[in-house]
Amino acid sequence: MGASLPLTNLTGEMGIQMTSKKDLDNLKELFNKALRDVGNIPTDASNDPSYPETINDFMFYLSNSVWNNFDYNPEIVGIKIQEPGYLENADIDEIRSVLTWVHRTELFSDGHWRTVLESDLLPKIINRLKSLI
Repeated sequence: MGASLPLTNLTGEMGIQMTSKKDLDNLKELFNKALRDVGNIPTDASNDPSYPETINDFMFYLSNSVWNNFDYNPEIVGIKIQEPGYLENADIDEIRSVLTWVHRTELFSDGHWRTVLESDLLPKIINRLKSLI
């Protein structure tokens, strides 16, 4: 993968990875690059997307520990994000769960990344992160 933006190495209580403003800046930078290429996603013969490097880099960045919640429940996240006001009031662990869901769901649903990038989900997450970090 081409993403080379560093993750911070801050830890909080009980060794939990802390998220810094630099992590948020890196997330926004990679998101903006991915967003520019969302209209340039070709599909193969079976209609599966072939994502540009910028989108792969962004999604790879989401899989890193600072943004990842290894204990997330995809079914619960899928329901919660439909609730009005959920993202606007989510805490950092809930945001991590949503970002983990964004990254991992492509494995089971081809085209999920494109759908997410074309929605308002990630801008809402970034706005919420601005108030949390």
